Amino acid sequence: MAGLLTEELGGFLGMISRLIVLLGIALIPVFLFTGCIASMPTGGSVYAGLQSEDPAVRIQSAVDAGKNRDKKAIPLLVECLDDNESDVRMFAGMALKRIVGEKTYDELGWRFYFTRTERRAAVERWREWVAKNCGDGRQNDWQKLDSLFKAEKGAVAG
Repeated sequence: MAGLLTEELGGFLGMISRLIVLLGIALIPVFLFTGCIASMPTGGSVYAGLQSEDPAVRIQSAVDAGKNRDKKAIPLLVECLDDNESDVRMFAGMALKRIVGEKTYDELGWRFYFTRTERRAAVERWREWVAKNCGDGRQNDWQKLDSLFKAEKGAVAG
C-alpha cells in the first residue's frame, strides 16, 4: 500500500514539474514583451544610461564609467550621488572614487548612506569641484583634468 502511494505521488510530482517547465518556457516571450524581466542596458552610451529612468541601467552605467575611468561621465555621476535609490548612489560614488582618486573623493566628503540633507551639501561640494576642474567639457578642460590627476598620482607615489 505504501509503495503504491509513493509511486502515485512520484508520478504526480513528475507531471507537475514537467508542467511548470513547459509553462515557464511558454511564458518567456510574454515576460520579455511586457517588461517583467529585469532590464539591463542593451547598448547606447554610458551617459544616456546614467540618466535612465531604470535604476538597474543607472547602476550598470556607473559601473561601466568607473571601470573605464571615464572622466567625461563625472558630471553625470555627480548628479547620481543624490539619486533616490541608495544602490545608484553607492555605485556612482564607487565610480567617482575610481575616476578621481581616493584623495579627492575623501576631501569632498560624500557617502551613499548620508541623510538627504548631508547628501545635498556633499553633492554641492562635488558640483563646485566639477565646475572648477571639468569646465564645460571642452577639450582643454579635459586636458586640465588629466594634469590634475597626474599631479595627484605623483603626490601619492612620492
